[in-house]
Amino acid sequence: MEVSGAKLHANFLSEISSAISDETSDSNPAVEPENRPRAATLKPLVYRVDEIAQLLAISPRAAYNLCNTTKDFRVVRIGTSIRVNRESFEAWFAAL
Repeated sequence: MEVSGAKLHANFLSEISSAISDETSDSNPAVEPENRPRAATLKPLVYRVDEIAQLLAISPRAAYNLCNTTKDFRVVRIGTSIRVNRESFEAWFAAL
């Protein structure tokens, strides 16, 4: 009885796939999904001006004007970039 090459290939693939499924069907994984450590979510230390505009629901130009004139929260200038200290901004915003 002669077996065709396609049939041999199909049998080989079914044996491989069953072997792989046997290896991956471990009933005791090393770490259960609910016990898996979660990635830490870091809060930014500073806000960009466009983020301030979104938080206050104002235009970006108004947010730039606020950052250029305020003494109520800390504004940091790095070259031409403007950043606002998150803690001082949130304290000012909470006091409104």
